[in-house]
Amino acid sequence: MAHDIDPKALRPHAKVRTVGDIMSRVVVTVRVDETRAHVIDALKRHRIGAVPVADSGGHVVGVISKGDLVSREGNIARDLMTPVVHTVRPDFPAIPAARRMLGLGLHRLLVVDAGAPVGVVTAIDFLRELLDHEDTPVR
Repeated sequence: MAHDIDPKALRPHAKVRTVGDIMSRVVVTVRVDETRAHVIDALKRHRIGAVPVADSGGHVVGVISKGDLVSREGNIARDLMTPVVHTVRPDFPAIPAARRMLGLGLHRLLVVDAGAPVGVVTAIDFLRELLDHEDTPVR
């Protein structure tokens, strides 16, 4: 039987961290009508693994990952994107967000506030957070 571990019980002196504490605040997006070449260029230029896709009103309607570019045919973002976008609010506790990502097999969550993207939290962000607060030095 699995039990959730209260992070305060492990480190009573530590503040419960939120997604907003560890997320990247830069959100690179592409429009639904952008070309495959533009999407690839955005991923390379910003050294990221995925980009949210926004409609003409700026609403996020999908996401394109490197895997999507390999597995999907098409030359515009609308045809390449995955229409499901997993989101989280910046005030959501970090540990449950990491569990959600792990349970869904995700590498990232789009962070939204009042429906607008304000950041991205990735598996690397969680690893960096873990190592930043590790009591033992990493060799």
